[in-house]
Amino acid sequence: MTLRNMAIQLRKCCNHPYLFDEEMDATGNVVTGDHLIQAAGKLVVMDAMLKQLLERGHKVLIFSQMTRVLDILEDYLVHRQIQYCRLDGSTHFTERQRSMDTFNDPTGGLQVFLLSTRAGGLGINLTGADTVILYDSDWNPHQDNQAQDRCHRIGQTKDVVVYRLITENSFENRMLQRANAKRTLERVVLSRGEFSSASGEKAPTHTSLTMEELEGLLQDDIQIRQEATGGIAPDELTLLCDRPQVIDAFVKKTTNVPRETKGYYVVDTAASRMMGMDSFT
Repeated sequence: MTLRNMAIQLRKCCNHPYLFDEEMDATGNVVTGDHLIQAAGKLVVMDAMLKQLLERGHKVLIFSQMTRVLDILEDYLVHRQIQYCRLDGSTHFTERQRSMDTFNDPTGGLQVFLLSTRAGGLGINLTGADTVILYDSDWNPHQDNQAQDRCHRIGQTKDVVVYRLITENSFENRMLQRANAKRTLERVVLSRGEFSSASGEKAPTHTSLTMEELEGLLQDDIQIRQEATGGIAPDELTLLCDRPQVIDAFVKKTTNVPRETKGYYVVDTAASRMMGMDSFT
């Protein structure tokens, strides 16, 4: 098994075990039920989140790197009788535009849009949404950023919150560390560079990046908890789905929502880094 293939298999383990072997009946048809949800920790959390978000009228974009994961999420939405649209690399242009128009229609009842991260990152405007769920993450953090920006275009009037689902103490967790290290290193390198303005004046020059700073940036910036925490608590999930509370905490700088607990942590809330969006993992 190649290193790349091994990485893909480990990521599939984090997403859903049915990516390897689905439950089927005697006739060979896939069986859908509550077991589909209970088989994966991510889906358990997302199920609880969607229940609260949809009841409060939010419109949600759900992104995944794998179209096979989107198939499983489709089965889940059908099981929960939730109307949805789907967009991936195989979606025809006319169907793509029709789905976007239907989803963005404020008078329509469509609240969930499934998207492939790569296919959903180009030429897509979904300002009807105010919530993004990244079911899994890309090695390249800019791919995820580009995808979640689909609902943060010109014309967006609502506060947007991004939730990223990560399996605790897993390969996926360590993969996210590397992505965050890349983003942090990029910011420091850009801030220390000599860039000319339109008038030809150079920005102030900072001292060179020290070896100690570089080593610090490349270290794991997310502490891996050695003991399982049992995941996010129901009261924490309820708090994170309460949009007014979240906006007060990270826009008005109140303290009603902690930045980190055993079940979640806030990745970034700076407008210059997140295009005005808050991100929870």
